Amino acid sequence: RVGISLKTPLLELVVVHPSAEYLDDVRTLSNYVTEELNLRNLVLTSDEDIYGIKYRAEADFKKLGTKLRKDMPRVKNALPDIPSAEIKAAQTSGTLVVGGITLETEDFNIVRVFDALSLQDKSKKYEEANDREVVVLLDVEVHAELVQEGVARDIVNRVQRLRKKAGLMPVDDVVYYYQIGEDPSGALASVLQTQAEFLLRSLKQAFLPLPADAVEVFAEEEHELNQSKFTLVFTR
Repeated sequence: RVGISLKTPLLELVVVHPSAEYLDDVRTLSNYVTEELNLRNLVLTSDEDIYGIKYRAEADFKKLGTKLRKDMPRVKNALPDIPSAEIKAAQTSGTLVVGGITLETEDFNIVRVFDALSLQDKSKKYEEANDREVVVLLDVEVHAELVQEGVARDIVNRVQRLRKKAGLMPVDDVVYYYQIGEDPSGALASVLQTQAEFLLRSLKQAFLPLPADAVEVFAEEEHELNQSKFTLVFTR
C-alpha cells in the first residue's frame, strides 16, 4: 500500500487491543514479528487514547429494516454521528440509543478504527489495518539511521555468505576487509562509518578498509549495494 521494501527497517509497529491475554499471546511472537517485518520496536498496548483509537457502529440495515420498519431511516441517518464514547460504552451496557431508538448490541457491530487527528503524538505517520477487534498501526516514516542500519545488516549477510562459500567453519580465524570501488554519493562510506559499532558487534571484529600490504588473501568477492560497489576480502 505504501510501497516500502521489507529490506527497509521501520521504527515501530503498534498492536492495540483491550485484552491483556491477547497482547500476551502476540508477545510470544515478538521476535518473529520484528525479524520478519524488519522492525526496531513492537508496541503492545491497550491504551486507545494515546493511539487515536475511536469506536464506530456498523449496522446491517437490511436486517434492521425488518425490525425497525418506519423508524429505520431515522436510525440510518443518526448512526454515523453517534460519539465514539457512547459506542464504546455500549459494549458494557448492551444498548445504544440512535435517533431516539434503543438498539441492542446484537443489532450492530462495534468496530475500532484509527483516527490520525486524535493521536497524542501528531508527528507519527501510521498506516492502519484492523479486523474490528484489533488495530495494527505501522510507522511508515523512513528514518535515515534505520536505513543505514539496514545497509549494514546487508553487509553482514554478505560476509556470512562469503564465509559459507569459502568453506569456513565458525572456529576459523579470518580477518574481514572491504575495498570501495564506486561510491558516487558517499552513502556506503557513510554507513561504514556510522554503523562501525553495529558491524563490530555483528561480525565480532572490526570491519576495516583493505590495506595496501594485505597478505594471505584467500577469498574475495565484488558486490553492488544500491549505487555503490565494493569488494569483500578475507585474509588469515
